[in-house]
Amino acid sequence: MLAPALVAIAIGANLNPLCVIMPMSIWAQITYLLPAVDALYLIIYSKSYYTIPDVLKFGLPLTIVLIIVYTGLLIPLVDLAMMI
Repeated sequence: MLAPALVAIAIGANLNPLCVIMPMSIWAQITYLLPAVDALYLIIYSKSYYTIPDVLKFGLPLTIVLIIVYTGLLIPLVDLAMMI
């Protein structure tokens, strides 16, 4: 739902739309801190198998690591997209 708006903004700013779509699609995969994002997480959470502190205890370090890794990957990917 956000992609068409980002493409329009990129075209209006004279940017390659890939430069805004690639980061958006990668960052959208980091949903480890929100149990209500995925149906499986929501079902398990509703059965009280884990609590919000459990989600933060395991999700926060994983999210920080993924942000560092994805940031390192995005710079070459955006540079590659700018060449296209």
